[in-house]
Amino acid sequence: MEKIELHKEKVDAAARADDVASMIFNEKDDVAFLQFLANDYGEMLKDISPQKYSFFQRDKERDIAIISLILGTGLRVSEVASLYYI
Repeated sequence: MEKIELHKEKVDAAARADDVASMIFNEKDDVAFLQFLANDYGEMLKDISPQKYSFFQRDKERDIAIISLILGTGLRVSEVASLYYI
């Protein structure tokens, strides 16, 4: 059986850092994303499915608060899920 040669592309640290930087939310992206959820996302759902739109409207305030908590504090989803109200 012959070995298959793999040609792994070598990427330097600066190029990797640029790739990662393009995927990270910064503060402007956070605000724009939350504004999209608050204003435009519901309109998109209205065109797709009336039932999804009604569920979104029902849970909108809660969902935006949870997403704001995650983005604002850096908590992981599992950490937020383990929070409970006393």
